[in-house]
Amino acid sequence: MIFSCKLDAVPQLLEPDDFKAFKLAFDGYAAGHKPALEGVRYLQDDHAFVSQRQVIRAAGGHATLAWRAAFAAMVTAAAKYGWVDPHTQDIKVHLQWQ
Repeated sequence: MIFSCKLDAVPQLLEPDDFKAFKLAFDGYAAGHKPALEGVRYLQDDHAFVSQRQVIRAAGGHATLAWRAAFAAMVTAAAKYGWVDPHTQDIKVHLQWQ
């Protein structure tokens, strides 16, 4: 699953059915640049937290009941490894610049 952020475009969710990996990819941005995005909280390193609401919004028509159940299972599994903020339930992602 890729939360894709292209320069001057609304973030999209690419590969929405890949529940094994999750990253925030920047296309058209200088390496290391972290643009202000609604529902995204950057960390000191190459990671950030993304709100579940933003992920579901970016999924658009893919966010069926079955998809939401699979997404919830992914979040539950990720929480066991510290990839979910216990206070906000935001999901930790790797950052990648393309």
